[in-house]
Amino acid sequence: MTFTSDTFTYKAYTYTSSTSGVRLDDITIKLEKQRDGTYNVPADKILVKIHAAALNPVDVKLYNLSIWPLNYLLGKRGLGEDYSGKIVAIGDKAQLSTAFKEGDLVSGFSTSFVPNGTFAEYILVDPSKNADGQLTHAPKNLSLTDASSWPEVYGTVRIMTVGVDLKDKKFLVLGGGSSIGRSLIQYLRLEGAKEIYATASPRSAAVVKELGAKGTIDYTKGSILNPALELVSNGEPFDIIYDCVGSNDLFPKIEYLFPKTGGRYATIVGDAGFLKLSISSLLSTLTSVKRSLLSSYNYLPYTYKLHLGITGLDWIEGGRQLIEEGKLKPFIDSYYKFSEFDKAFDHLKTGKVSGKIILKVEED
Repeated sequence: MTFTSDTFTYKAYTYTSSTSGVRLDDITIKLEKQRDGTYNVPADKILVKIHAAALNPVDVKLYNLSIWPLNYLLGKRGLGEDYSGKIVAIGDKAQLSTAFKEGDLVSGFSTSFVPNGTFAEYILVDPSKNADGQLTHAPKNLSLTDASSWPEVYGTVRIMTVGVDLKDKKFLVLGGGSSIGRSLIQYLRLEGAKEIYATASPRSAAVVKELGAKGTIDYTKGSILNPALELVSNGEPFDIIYDCVGSNDLFPKIEYLFPKTGGRYATIVGDAGFLKLSISSLLSTLTSVKRSLLSSYNYLPYTYKLHLGITGLDWIEGGRQLIEEGKLKPFIDSYYKFSEFDKAFDHLKTGKVSGKIILKVEED
């Protein structure tokens, strides 16, 4: 890509607060003058022209949390973590330190704390490990549009499972029909799980079983506690419970679900997977934090882990390999044009999504 000045401007969806709404805005990045008088991205950066980006529930949560004084402290922000696209410019240092080159098709993950997000025409990436995020070549067996669907999901699965012995264990996955739940079930099966059970709606139960769950609990019928207790009535407790959606149903009798000594409960959302900000959702978050602290000091008879964010682990190459080998299948709920962001975001807010919502920044 040829640049003719020391700045480059593109369009991105941004917001300043949850009351001001999301708007399409101009984003300008600074370029560096080269020895030959031309301009390029900073030496350690890569510029990707985004082809597609995937929406995640965390996008709604961060948007809803943008209230005073947080919105005042953070200022204008972007949305989006997952993306796919083509490298259109690469700095000298980045070209030497990575295997990427201009023209490569890539899948990437950008943390929620990078200001401009991925619902944009371009993204400037720092390819160093665990910096802005992670970048890999797009899986060869996915379209470039669908190549945006998997990084955040797989990264979350790896953060939840890293360092945990999964082989020959009995699992309960809360939210088996969610994007992360589906990916987690596939990963647990690959890692040699003995038995996997999951909560799921009647609509997604068949898919969840095809992916590796031995049985499902219909959460639409009410509390999942009694059905979960029935699954351990034969004397075989759950070794690990993974919560992908947010639930506190099990805690009144959770000691009956785990072995007398041990057991692990890991969640990515706490007790409530809220998409709307409320007093009850904030209180449930505080309860999760309290439970996590008690666990860290061994005051609970089981281990409780609250995983917030995807940091401290290099995971993206492993995910690409599993997808290319056909061992990990991403699921797509729907596609929207770049101009239809509001419709896509409203669909995400309903919480009734089976797979990823894809924003097509460029048409195929």
